[in-house]
Amino acid sequence: QLLHDPQSFGEKLYDMLQKYDARFSLDHKILIMQLLSRVTGAHKLTVLGFYTYIMKYLTYHQLRVPSILAALAQSVHDFTPPDAILPVVRKIAQEFIHPGVGSEVVAAGLNSIREICRRQPWAMEEDLLGDLVEYRKSRDKVVTAAARGLLQLFREVNPTMLKRRERVSHTMDFQKDVTYHHIGENGEYW
Repeated sequence: QLLHDPQSFGEKLYDMLQKYDARFSLDHKILIMQLLSRVTGAHKLTVLGFYTYIMKYLTYHQLRVPSILAALAQSVHDFTPPDAILPVVRKIAQEFIHPGVGSEVVAAGLNSIREICRRQPWAMEEDLLGDLVEYRKSRDKVVTAAARGLLQLFREVNPTMLKRRERVSHTMDFQKDVTYHHIGENGEYW
């Protein structure tokens, strides 16, 4: 609210990130990414190059990757074009969510995708969502909880992307069908 021209400020930050990429240390780059993502999210800006720039830092062995994932999620808002975010979501799924990494890495990937999709629900494909939701059957509690969180999000915001059997949980169906009756003194229902 206090920035005079937030779009040009965001573009200057992005240009600085690109121009001095080799000179800045990783900590400086992350600070600029965090500032840019907060400005982008708060003012609902569109700096499309930021998403392609941040993709090169989305590997599970990257230092300080939780900060990078948080900055990415903060930069997404409801006016961000889904076509710009979809490659980033695919990259997170390829790098973080596969059997070759630890359960904490898979959970971090699922949680970051959930946060991105919470801000922009159209940044997901049906096939990818189906694969990610299958992780709710994992043996690790952390992964199961993260996958269930993603499933619950899409039940609320865009249930048509889910398979029919995953749209509503069985307990919710059962609770809708149950009606409670009180039996009066004469054996009457009311």
